[in-house]
Amino acid sequence: MKSCPKCHREIDDHNRNCPECDSRPATPGILGRLFGMFKPKSAADHLNLAEEAFKRNDFGGAIAAYEKALRRDPTLVSLHQTKLAMAHQYRAEEFMRLRNARGAIQHYSEAIRLNPASAVAWCGRGVANIRMNRIDQALADCSEAIRLQPGYYPAYMSRAECFYKKGELARAIEDDSEAIRLEPENAAAYRGRGQLYELQGAHNLAIDDFTEAIRLEPANPHSYLLRAKVYRAIGDDAHAVADERLGGGTRGK
Repeated sequence: MKSCPKCHREIDDHNRNCPECDSRPATPGILGRLFGMFKPKSAADHLNLAEEAFKRNDFGGAIAAYEKALRRDPTLVSLHQTKLAMAHQYRAEEFMRLRNARGAIQHYSEAIRLNPASAVAWCGRGVANIRMNRIDQALADCSEAIRLQPGYYPAYMSRAECFYKKGELARAIEDDSEAIRLEPENAAAYRGRGQLYELQGAHNLAIDDFTEAIRLEPANPHSYLLRAKVYRAIGDDAHAVADERLGGGTRGK
């Protein structure tokens, strides 16, 4: 929109003359055009850029734009900090896919600062800490995720891994069992608990869990190979050979 210099009425950009008094606004000179090009962006401008970046899954760009908007207008923090926290969480997940646990921890920590009630962010940071071998910190993060959202089964699976790494197999089995109770179709939890049973020498329970994992994910070769290993341990070579073939192993060929 532009303004009529005579009657000050707003004029649509496509109108050459003012519809009220027929005056023609002066065309801005080169300095005016340059000033428009380099005019500092407002908080609203940066929020728009952040939303566009979000739609492109450019979470690094979204974070930068949100932070600029909030610096220009701190009153917007309460309205947009949840979205900024989500951007940090998604950015952390990108770092995890790149196997950069250190970078992921930084973004998960910022997501937690902005939204301390996010069980997903606490659990995500726990997993990143496991990759960094910070097991006590990972255990604390996963426990906080469970406290915040007792039905969030991935946190139990991640905490089970922490207990396993600390040599507390019984507590690890308890957490994998709770994950299975919350999400009975979770083949990964059955595989995890099966491996824990195997370490305890509970071979029949391990076979049962690997069999259930195979039922849930029949195309996953890992479960067959895990079950074959237990069959070997109890001397059942026939079943071991069959599972090794199904799992793509070489011993049965």
